[in-house]
Amino acid sequence: MKKFSAFFPTVVCYMLLSGWLNVTGQTSFQKTYSNGEYLTGYDIGFYNGYYYITGASRTNTHSRLFLEKTNIYGDSIWNLYYNTNTSLRGKKIISRNGDLYVAANSYSTPGSTKGLLARIKENGDIVWSKTFGTTDSQMFNDAVMIDDSTIAVTGTVTGNGAGGKDIIVTLVDTTGNVRWSKTFGTIANEMGNSIIKTSDTSLVIAGSTDSQDPSGDMLVMKLSMSGSFKWAKTYNIIGSSWPYYSDQHATDIMESITHFLVVTGSTKTGEYSPADQRWSPVILKLGLDGSLIFCYDYDINSGNNQAYQILEISDGSYVLLNSVSNNTGVLLKTNTSGMTDWCHMYFNSSLTFPLNAVCISGGAFVMTGSKNSQIDTVLFLVKTNYQGLSGCYDGDFPGYKNVNTPVVNPITFLSAPVSGSSEFPMVLQRQSSSLYIICETATGIDKQEENFTIYPNPVIDFLYLDKITGIRKYSVLDCSGNKILCGNSMVVDFRNIDPGIYILRVVTEKGFFCFKVVKT
Repeated sequence: MKKFSAFFPTVVCYMLLSGWLNVTGQTSFQKTYSNGEYLTGYDIGFYNGYYYITGASRTNTHSRLFLEKTNIYGDSIWNLYYNTNTSLRGKKIISRNGDLYVAANSYSTPGSTKGLLARIKENGDIVWSKTFGTTDSQMFNDAVMIDDSTIAVTGTVTGNGAGGKDIIVTLVDTTGNVRWSKTFGTIANEMGNSIIKTSDTSLVIAGSTDSQDPSGDMLVMKLSMSGSFKWAKTYNIIGSSWPYYSDQHATDIMESITHFLVVTGSTKTGEYSPADQRWSPVILKLGLDGSLIFCYDYDINSGNNQAYQILEISDGSYVLLNSVSNNTGVLLKTNTSGMTDWCHMYFNSSLTFPLNAVCISGGAFVMTGSKNSQIDTVLFLVKTNYQGLSGCYDGDFPGYKNVNTPVVNPITFLSAPVSGSSEFPMVLQRQSSSLYIICETATGIDKQEENFTIYPNPVIDFLYLDKITGIRKYSVLDCSGNKILCGNSMVVDFRNIDPGIYILRVVTEKGFFCFKVVKT
C-alpha cells in the first residue's frame, strides 16, 4: 500500500455519522503526547465523540494519575494530572451520564497498595475520590458500570480473605458509597483481572488461580448481583502437539452478541521441553455456565506474547490486543470460530511501542500505550482503519493457531466481607503538554496516483477543490453531523460560515473522502 507524505492534508472520516463505516478514505494516525515525564496509557474509551485516556505520569520519585482528552483526529483537547501524597496509576476509565469514573491504584509505600475510585466531570474537575482497603495491599484492575447508579470493581487483595492473594469485588454507588465488598479465594493465590455484567444479570470475573496447579490456571468466576457465589472454573491448557504448558492467566472477558463468554489471556507453551517455553495469547469461548466451546492459542512472530484485551466487532468476530517480547503492539483478528483473519504488528526499527488498551469507534481501532523516544517515554496513540492498518506499521504477518483442549475443573471459593473505605484527597493540576505528530496518512486507498488536496486550510472565505479529480458532489457538516452546505462545484463558499472545525465530505468517481476543515 502506498504511503502518503506527512504533508498530505489530513484525510478524515467522521466516524460518528450513521452509515459512514468501512469507507475508502478513513484516517489513521500515530501520535505521541509528552510532558517531559514517563507517560503510559493503560486504558482508552470513546465517549460522546471524544477519546479519553488514563494512565500514569511517572517522575523519579512517584507516579501521577493523568487523563488525556482528544478529538477523533487525536488532537489533544486537554490533559490533566492528579496529585496526591502517594503514587497513582489509572487502570480503567468509563463514562456514564456525562461523568467519568476512573479506577486506579494508589501506592503509599512499597508493598502497600490501595484501590482508588474517582468520579470526575468531563472537564476534569473532581466530584469525589475514595480509596478502598485496610492495612493490607489491595489493587483495582477493572471496573464496569452496572446501571446509572452503580459501579462494580474487581482486583486483588492480600491478607483479607481465605488465603494469600484473593479476588476482591466491590459495588460502589455513584456517590462513592460502598454497597458491598467481598473477597473470594482459596488457601492459595487468586487474582481478579476483568469484570463484566452479563445478560443473565450476573457478574463474571476473569483472572487466575494456583490452587489447582502451582504454575497457575485461567479462572472464571460467576456471582449474583448481591455478591453470592454461583460457580468458578479453572482452565488448564494442555496441548497434544505441544505438551509443555504451565503458567496461564486470563486478562479480559466479554459477553458476545450471541451470549457466549469470550476470554483472553496468556499461556506458557514449550514445543520440546520446559526450557523452550514462551508466552502465547489465548482465546477461550465459553457458555454462560462456563462450559468450554473452543480454545486456541496463537504463535505470533515466534516470540513471547502477552494478551491484554479482547473486543467484538459488528460482524461478530473478535479482535485481540497483545504485545510481543520486544514491546511491540499487535492486533489480531479472528472469526467467530477463532480462526485468524489478519494480524498486524506496530513498531519502528529503533523504538518500542508497547500497547495496553484498545477501543472501537466508527469501525476503526484506537490503541494506547507508550513509546520510547530518545528523550523520554511518551504517551502513544495509534488509530487504524477497520482492517487494522495504521499507515505507519512496519510489519505484517498472519499469525498461527493451535487447537488445545483445556482441562476444566470446578472450584469452590471461600468468601469474606471486606470493610475499609476512606476519602482520598486528589488535587487537580491543570498542566499543558506538547503534542508531537509522528505521522498521519490515509489508509485503505489502494490505487491512488494523485495527491488529493484542498486549499487553503484553514480557510477564510473560499475553499478550492480543484486538486481533486472526478468530483460529483460535496457536503459540509458541523461536528454534530448537521449539514451546513452542499454542492458540486470546485469552490466551496465559507464566507457565511461561523469559525470552527467542519467536515468536508467529497464524493468522487473513486469513492468518497472526508477532510477536516478549519474556518477562521
